[in-house]
Amino acid sequence: MKAIPEGFVRGFHQVSKAWYCKSSLDIEGMLDIFSVGLYMPGGGGTLGEFSVCWEQLDTTPSARLRVYDESWEVLLEYFSDMLQAMADLKGKTPTPAEFNAMLLRCGMQDLTVLVRPF
Repeated sequence: MKAIPEGFVRGFHQVSKAWYCKSSLDIEGMLDIFSVGLYMPGGGGTLGEFSVCWEQLDTTPSARLRVYDESWEVLLEYFSDMLQAMADLKGKTPTPAEFNAMLLRCGMQDLTVLVRPF
């Protein structure tokens, strides 16, 4: 894994725990969403981010990785440990709580904003 650029952290936002969760999950039609990426704390932007979304497929919740092309390199170079942890599940869908714990074990910071800032 590459060294993280100065001023940035590997972090995530869990939408179901954020102050804005109801409207965001309703709009997306998802059970939960994690935005993961390289962030500059304090709202200073990102070098790239992607999401892992839980959606209902038939009777089973399923997790899906969504990555736009501008973040492919970031995913490969800075999040290979997360991808390995996901692959180690061997097709078992983690719950959002299990995924949150996995990200923390990989050394990521939970940047979820729990209380409306204004």
